[in-house]
Formats: sequence, C-alpha cells, structure tokens
Amino acid sequence: MVPIATDALNVAPPTRQGQASGVFATMSEIGGALGLAILGSVVAGLQQAKMDAFLKGAGVSTSDVPGIERYLAESMKGTPAQLPHGLPPNTFQASASALTSATTDAFYVAGVVMLAAATIAWLALRRVHAGDDEVHPALSP
Repeated sequence: MVPIATDALNVAPPTRQGQASGVFATMSEIGGALGLAILGSVVAGLQQAKMDAFLKGAGVSTSDVPGIERYLAESMKGTPAQLPHGLPPNTFQASASALTSATTDAFYVAGVVMLAAATIAWLALRRVHAGDDEVHPALSP
C-alpha cells in the first residue's frame, strides 16, 4: 500500500475505513484512466502536428495523405507498401521520430500537471498530525 493510501485511510474513523478504502480505490482507477486518455490525446495531437509539418516541408499535398497513412500503417505491420510517389524515403523514420518526440512532450506535460497538483495539495490541504484526536465532522460516524 502506498503511503498516501495509508494516510487517507488513517484519517477516517474505524467504522468508515471500508468506505474510505473503496472511495480511494475508485478515485485512483478513475484518475488513472482519465490521465491516460488525456496523455494519449496529447501524444496523438502532437504527433499529427509534427507529421503535418514534416509533410508540408516535403511538399506533399493533402490529397496524398491517405496513401501516406496507408504506407505508414502497413510499414508498422512489417509489410511496407510501395512508397507513395514524391514522398521522401525517410518518411517512416520521421513518423517514428514524431511519435518519440510527442511522447516525450506528453511526459513533460504530465510532470507539470503533477507538480501543480502537488503544490495545490501542499497549500490547500489541512495538516493532520499523528497525535490529533479531532476528527473532521464529515468523517464522524
């Protein structure tokens, strides 16, 4: 059990620790799923923007994009299709680089969000000390 879970359960009265455990577990699952969805969206958006910039720099028209997408998808399966006409030979490498760069950027975004959340928690949450006998009224049985 992580220390934050121990702290969360220790402030609940003994008669409500089961409920506190359930709420904590549920919020952890929801937070994890929501965080993963948001970071996945950030990665997808950044990768698309980086590939768009690459293709624009290579002089590729928007009508050629479906063929490029098909080429990249088949290349990922290990059965590369014929390289679309006029596409630079380093397109697959640019796609992999865009994904790596987008994932790195998403981790930076996650780090900033975690730092902001930790700062808010540190500033906003009331301090509970081990010797405190006072229980918050909302947690009273």
